Amino acid sequence: MICLLACGAATLGSRWWLLAAATQRQLPLLSAYFAILMTAGIGASLSAWFGATIAAQYRGPGMLLLLALALLLAGIGMACPTRPLSAKLQASVKGPLSAFILLAAAMLSDSAPFIILAAAARTGAAAYAGVGGAIGLIAAAAGSAMIDPAQALPLWLHWLRRAIAALLIIIGVIAAVSARGIM
Repeated sequence: MICLLACGAATLGSRWWLLAAATQRQLPLLSAYFAILMTAGIGASLSAWFGATIAAQYRGPGMLLLLALALLLAGIGMACPTRPLSAKLQASVKGPLSAFILLAAAMLSDSAPFIILAAAARTGAAAYAGVGGAIGLIAAAAGSAMIDPAQALPLWLHWLRRAIAALLIIIGVIAAVSARGIM
């Protein structure tokens, strides 16, 4: 559940989210959602698999500290402004394969795969973390169709990103403090 909520929230307004919006505008809807589904599914499953690998090797409060770090970094990343996509980048979305490659490259710098990895390592349930993260990413991408990626983000989305950033930072600090045994 944490992956579904955290990945969906942390993806709002990110570079991957804006590229998903550009993909939905450039391609037919079926092709766009195919590229988005493949990127979210493959990225979430790889992150969950890496998290399960970490969980098999390490146990204890370090895994909660890893999850706290992922939430803190996601919150800090959401507090930073996102630039609109350039016209050249939007024009490079020509088909499902190019959209998949661009979305996969943008996902590498996104915080959602790190959240999925940390949640899979903490809980030991890689399948739940992967499926929850993929559903959160897909749900966030479905909402990106109402935003024009070439323009600046609307004001309400800036405030929503700031509120989610504050919430993720607070939850990350609480998790880090409890992992250290202070609270």
